[in-house]
Formats: sequence, C-alpha cells, structure tokens
Amino acid sequence: MQGEGIQVSKIQLNRDNKEIAPVSLTGIARDRKTLASFRDRLLAEEQIVSVDLPISNLASDSDIQFIITVVLSNKDSV
Repeated sequence: MQGEGIQVSKIQLNRDNKEIAPVSLTGIARDRKTLASFRDRLLAEEQIVSVDLPISNLASDSDIQFIITVVLSNKDSV
C-alpha cells in the first residue's frame, strides 16, 4: 500500500484496553502529491475509518517527513 515515493520507517500499534488504538505511521514522502495519494490509498481500505494527515506535514515541497494517524473500523480483527 505504501507505493513508490513513500518510505514508512515506523509503525506504532498500541492497545487501548482490549481494542487497537489508532495506528501511527511515520516516514518520508517524495512530494506532496505522493503523500496525498498514500493517504487516499489508506482511506480506500475497508478496515480504515479515518486518516489524519496534519497540514504541517505538507509544509515542504519534497522529502516530506510525515506522521499519519490511522483509525481502524474493526479493531478486534487486527
């Protein structure tokens, strides 16, 4: 899912009681368009309810460091 131009360096997965808490993805994107496409691919997944990409992640034009928070719909199935 990460695709060309995206390099995910860290995935943080935690539990909140018995459920999976929002997942944090950290990495570097080649440019804004590549990062937006990655967000769109994540949102297209059935298990993903929302993707939070803070606007501060889009301050640079290239080699964009990002942190994306992903909320899963069926937390018990992960």
